[in-house]
Amino acid sequence: MGRRVASSSRRSSGVGTTACLGTTARKSPVENGIVSSQHLTTTTTHGSDDHNVECFTIRRVPAYLRGLENDSKRYDCRILPMGLYPRKGQGEDNEMENLKMEVVSFFLQGFFRQGEKHLQDDSLVERGWNDICVKIGESAPHCPLRPLEHFYHNYESEMVAKGNMTSEDIRAALTLDVVFIAAFYIFRYKEFGGDANDFFSVCPVLIDQLNAVFRRDSWWFQLENFHRDIFFLLENQVPKFMIKDVFQVPVISRRLPNFSFDRFVRDIVLDSLKSSGLPHVSSPGMEVTFEDCEHLLACLHKVVCFDGPTTSTNNDGSVCAIAPLGTSRGLSRAASLQRADKTTIPTASELRRVGIRCRGQTTGVSGIRFVKGFFNLKAKLYLPTIAIQGDTDRWLVNMCAYEWMNQKITRKKLIAYLQIMDSLIDTEQDVRLMMKGNRKHERVIAVHHLGEDKLVADLFNNLLKNFPHADLGDFTELKGTFDEIQAWYKSQRRRQITSFLDRIGAEPWYVVTLLVAFVLLGVAILQTIYTIWGFYKQS
Repeated sequence: MGRRVASSSRRSSGVGTTACLGTTARKSPVENGIVSSQHLTTTTTHGSDDHNVECFTIRRVPAYLRGLENDSKRYDCRILPMGLYPRKGQGEDNEMENLKMEVVSFFLQGFFRQGEKHLQDDSLVERGWNDICVKIGESAPHCPLRPLEHFYHNYESEMVAKGNMTSEDIRAALTLDVVFIAAFYIFRYKEFGGDANDFFSVCPVLIDQLNAVFRRDSWWFQLENFHRDIFFLLENQVPKFMIKDVFQVPVISRRLPNFSFDRFVRDIVLDSLKSSGLPHVSSPGMEVTFEDCEHLLACLHKVVCFDGPTTSTNNDGSVCAIAPLGTSRGLSRAASLQRADKTTIPTASELRRVGIRCRGQTTGVSGIRFVKGFFNLKAKLYLPTIAIQGDTDRWLVNMCAYEWMNQKITRKKLIAYLQIMDSLIDTEQDVRLMMKGNRKHERVIAVHHLGEDKLVADLFNNLLKNFPHADLGDFTELKGTFDEIQAWYKSQRRRQITSFLDRIGAEPWYVVTLLVAFVLLGVAILQTIYTIWGFYKQS
């Protein structure tokens, strides 16, 4: 079925898309690259018509954060445009829009099909589409505007206006996106061992239909090559409440009585964190709610910056500080183009010379620990474990852009964490020290797939070059930790002790020589004592 629908959608001619959403008999809800307003049937109001009510917005990345062309590409969607900003407006025949329609068609058929009949009925699909369009936006939070007006205010109005999209077009385009996201992650659950029994017990054919789409030969759409960072690009976001509304459509909610949207979002985020290798608390008991999150990127950021307890079991000494990251004051726009003095915290190589080793721990970016060893001979600086992949910079800069532009986030934890990593890593030697540890979770950098260590150093040194920097001493929660590190680092006695211990570790024969020397010295002393004692005894 999936192959036939795909082929019918690709037979469309001209500029517009003429294939139906899952059929060939009717016009598609998407025409000319956007969803047609003729499929919207709702006139539901949402309270007051007061346009002065403040609603959250999905922001565009400003030019000063984008930087030059190579840096700017990290914010751009490679394959799958979502939301309103990546859409280029009317007059565009987008094959990815056709594939979205195909997936949405299967989703609607799976939930709106009567009994177990394998129907592919135009009226069935259209009825399901209209029901979802009616439902989308009824739970729009923080904004008592009419739903259609609310969608317009979720995005920067002047940027949306350039695409010549009406409020009805906006609702339909976003509806297509959120239903596609729901269908994709339902399929993801089934393929990778998630708990999707609730979904597939009510629509058993859906998995086969989606498999035909997500496993087809097109290299840019195979699930193995599917870049899930596209769902977490800042300009690719859609309102989270719209995704929730998909599962509140009466036909769907009745067939999923035990469905928890918060758990659904949590599993989406944890699955993405697992594949991306970003720092996060993976404890099953972690309590994170997403009620105040505007979109999926905000949910991801919340888990990455979660103030959870550290889970390291390497407490081999006294803990000097357990400090969550945070800023003591907001950073001004003017500071965004200035680099901070990186001498506040030494590099990993410099810390190693005074006996401080950097080790990883399973936690989010909001925790850092400085632990002294027994007899204060050595110490460890615990940092969140991260795995570096080819798209790590895309994940991080989009979260940083969201964090920096969101005025409600006064504690820029992710930016603070990356600034510390920037200070600790300057050379390939620093990268190698960060990768030391008996097990992966004991390494600050668990693994990297960039080929050369220098590329990892360059990644951390360039991530924040367009973002605001501040003196690390301004982070009040970390001040005690940094003072301890600086006092340890400036101690000449520490350098001598570390040099001596390193020499012993690198040259085992040196220890044997010392032991033999002490034994011989002890024997000589005993011989002298017995000689003197014998002389006095005879006297």
